[in-house]
Amino acid sequence: MKIEKLMMMALVVTSLNCGNLLMAERNGGNARVIPVSIYGNDDRQDVVDSAWNMQALSGSVAALFPDYSLLKDTGTGSYSLVSTATLGSLRGMAAGQRFTDQVAAAPCSGALVGDDLIFTAGHCIMESQIGFFDCAKDKVAFGFAVTENGGSAPKEFPQKDVYGCKEIVSWKLDAATQSDFAVIKLDRKVRGRMPLAINREDDLEVGDGVFVIGYPSGLPIKVAGNAKVRSMPADAPYFNTDLDTFHGNSGSPVFNARTFRIEGILVRGDNDYVSTSSGTMTAIFPQDEGRGEDVTRISEIKDLLPVTILERYLDSKERNDSKPAPAAKPLPQLDFSGSDAPSVQPAVYYPDPAPSRVETMEI
Repeated sequence: MKIEKLMMMALVVTSLNCGNLLMAERNGGNARVIPVSIYGNDDRQDVVDSAWNMQALSGSVAALFPDYSLLKDTGTGSYSLVSTATLGSLRGMAAGQRFTDQVAAAPCSGALVGDDLIFTAGHCIMESQIGFFDCAKDKVAFGFAVTENGGSAPKEFPQKDVYGCKEIVSWKLDAATQSDFAVIKLDRKVRGRMPLAINREDDLEVGDGVFVIGYPSGLPIKVAGNAKVRSMPADAPYFNTDLDTFHGNSGSPVFNARTFRIEGILVRGDNDYVSTSSGTMTAIFPQDEGRGEDVTRISEIKDLLPVTILERYLDSKERNDSKPAPAAKPLPQLDFSGSDAPSVQPAVYYPDPAPSRVETMEI
């Protein structure tokens, strides 16, 4: 099959945490709620409004659904959302708030990082009754996205885009260290979607640009950027950012804006919403204020993840980019100055840069 190739461009990210309503429902109201929020401008975008490479990446970011939220058609094998309630109706949003007319249904996010592997946040997983996702019956779906101008996200998913959980490969939620991650093996290989690339070097630095892709407040997938790494606590399994994120983005992949490699998994942040006399409003902080959004370092699970085709491609491209530029070649050029007839003079020719986009890649 053909899948559009991802190239090196500066991008940015938003990340969101796990759905507290669904978590509370599954755990008798004692769920651990980890909200997140907006810093500076709200940089969230629907896929249709994002750059082409963001759209390509978004195709490999999954939504995690509890079994009771999807209804299977036994005839076609497709799944439909049981509830199509909008963000506005669920939260009593004030007038003028964004995305209030969109369905809010996906309580956690995940990323495809192998043929049949995804990662997510540890607190999304029902290990010791922590999260909501039960491997025995819950589902992972791709394609919950607004992909056409003026359109809406699908309320039904074809069977090929919905996967079961075969095994929890690894899970950790440590209150002392604040390590928070899970790796899930799906019930079959994912077809038609490209496993993403991770950064295995653990060389992220404060100030580096980052972006996130996930399901804020359970909404159809959003891309968000204009964010950076704020801090990297010494010996901690996470780093802190100013990503625009909400619950529902727990488990979202956080990408390096320069390399397009995943640097971590969104897990914690500041408050999502505030109540006002006009209704619920998005919590907004100045870009450099608030507690920030915590991201589990991808180094926590890198040894569990295979090297993907995309990772090999990026490795190759980075090696080529690191080679010294070829020496300028002198080429002949006509010079008419100071003579009745043209003479041949050497000139310096710099070749055009190689195109930064490769159209397709065979997988």
